[in-house]
Amino acid sequence: MQCVLHESVLVSPDDITWKLSNGDVLDPEGLPDNFKLSEDRLTLTVDPVYKHDDNDYKTEIVFNGVVGECTFDMVVIPVPAIDYIDIDGESPRVVIKGECQTMSVRILSDDEFEAENFNWFMGPADKPVDFEGGKFTLQDGGKTLKVCDADNEEEGIYKACVTKEEVTDCVDIELKVIAVCYTDVGDYEETESWDEGEFELCTCNTAGEIECECKEQGVTCEEGEELYTDGNCQELCAKGGEPFLYFKIQINFTLMHYSCIYKNQNI
Repeated sequence: MQCVLHESVLVSPDDITWKLSNGDVLDPEGLPDNFKLSEDRLTLTVDPVYKHDDNDYKTEIVFNGVVGECTFDMVVIPVPAIDYIDIDGESPRVVIKGECQTMSVRILSDDEFEAENFNWFMGPADKPVDFEGGKFTLQDGGKTLKVCDADNEEEGIYKACVTKEEVTDCVDIELKVIAVCYTDVGDYEETESWDEGEFELCTCNTAGEIECECKEQGVTCEEGEELYTDGNCQELCAKGGEPFLYFKIQINFTLMHYSCIYKNQNI
């Protein structure tokens, strides 16, 4: 902490006094071992800093009978000597959309913690987890957060913090929500693809829906032929108009079939 004076203000060290917020004077001859004043007494260095050094400091300077002052508010943020907690399990934790998953921490120190010592936050803004909506519940004395009916809104970074005697330790846990597509041949996670027959490729999208498309087969047709894809996604070649011949025959046959039925009913 350094008090800077205007260049026109010239004072001796005896004109400078350091005080605490309660008015106690810091005697240059009786300073704590971690306090050190510069020769001009304009700078006070605290090293190392302890929790009890958290205080408001004031420098009084007497110049030509007038008292001026510099004030400093030193806030000491304690850190644990060791980690209190760590992640219990893997991160990211994966949950299928609509199902439940837990995120847990384990105690590393010999300290004992109550449920109220734990706080859970989510998102980049460290928003407190909302337990009113019914999706989140606390378990295991506050060490485990359970989320159910998971959706994309629940995906992200969660922070678990534990506080004891004004000392806080936190860990981050990531939750990943995935969609799953269910088929007769197996289950596929979002973005996974599989062959549906010989000529079709299907993919599970992020909404849990199956999207399929025909594969590129590199079929080259001869001159006078046209490339077409049949109902099984197979690429075939036919002379102009031939792909529709079978369809026309089917229509004509169907019409003849119904005509015969009608006549038989009137016989």
